[in-house]
Amino acid sequence: MIKSYTNGEWKEPGSLCQAVGIYKEDFHKIVSVVGGGGKTTVIRAMLRECMENSDGRIPCAVSTTTHIQKTNAEYFLGEPSMKMFRKKLSDYEAVWMGREIRKGKLASFQKEFLEEMISPKLYTMFVTPKDVDETVRYLSFTISEGLNLAFSDSLIEEDRS
Repeated sequence: MIKSYTNGEWKEPGSLCQAVGIYKEDFHKIVSVVGGGGKTTVIRAMLRECMENSDGRIPCAVSTTTHIQKTNAEYFLGEPSMKMFRKKLSDYEAVWMGREIRKGKLASFQKEFLEEMISPKLYTMFVTPKDVDETVRYLSFTISEGLNLAFSDSLIEEDRS
């Protein structure tokens, strides 16, 4: 089940893409996927949704700032080339890109290529920020401790009543 918090209430959008606001009519977004594991799985699911969208395919490009798994799909781009990027995007409406650093793992292309690629015609891109796993762990711990403190005081107060 997927839920997103919109306009002060939890809603079931029906898909990952809808949960983050990616629609055929307005797909010019950058989506960052973060976490300690499962990023590639989420990215693949979102890419599949974009490619199988009932209103028509939503063009998207997948890159990383850390590491993601390689794909053997026709839309894989293993060398930074704007010509090949445009061709794959035109042919498949999807590009999964990166340079192979070890068997099955990809790292990002150079910053200059990515800046050239992200132009006024920005395509949906899924990005995993560098060093985010540790930050997410720290923030989730901090938030959970704050919630525990906030609720434990109110629970203790309720128990006394």
